[in-house]
Amino acid sequence: MIANPYSAPQSQPGNRAAKDSPYQVACSCGAEIGVTAGQAGETAVCRCGKWVAIPNLSDLRRSAGEAAYGEDVVGAVRHALAAGGALPAGRCVSCGTATESRLDVVAECETPFAHKPSGLRHVLALFWIQMWAVLEIAGRNRKGDAPEVYGREVVVQLRLSLCGDCRSHQPGLLKPRRVKHLLRLVPLYRGLLDKYPRARLTIGSFVEPRHG
Repeated sequence: MIANPYSAPQSQPGNRAAKDSPYQVACSCGAEIGVTAGQAGETAVCRCGKWVAIPNLSDLRRSAGEAAYGEDVVGAVRHALAAGGALPAGRCVSCGTATESRLDVVAECETPFAHKPSGLRHVLALFWIQMWAVLEIAGRNRKGDAPEVYGREVVVQLRLSLCGDCRSHQPGLLKPRRVKHLLRLVPLYRGLLDKYPRARLTIGSFVEPRHG
């Protein structure tokens, strides 16, 4: 069974550097904790020892005087990953240990589809028109009607923090069903999958940092 790393401390007490923590969350003790967009919806520990709930990304952005994303969870995910990192930031989603390794995943959330109007539908709609006119319209529909396109293409590139040990020692961990479970452990990714429950996942490369 995969443990949820969010039950363990997610950061060291105290604030991070300002450039790495563009948002501030207040603790009841009066101190402020620096957090990132990728931590939205999680919890952080203050240097006083208290756990503090981190608001969702829209509220974090409002608190910093920025425009909220509202229901645009796709935009929120892309914004959180814009710096090139992975989520959850700096730790394995499966075991919670520090890692810079990641799994690349493509989420095909929505795809457009085409539907060609039926000539018969027009025949029925024009039932009271003279027969020769009905046949002419139906013939045109069969020959020249362009298909109507519905929906839009929504494809999101995801990066999931995953350590090499978990990848090596947990058989089947990289199967789409297991990966979807891991993605749901990350608040932002869970929001994406809640909005697009039929999203199709394509498992990409496992990337490990190069040292030296």
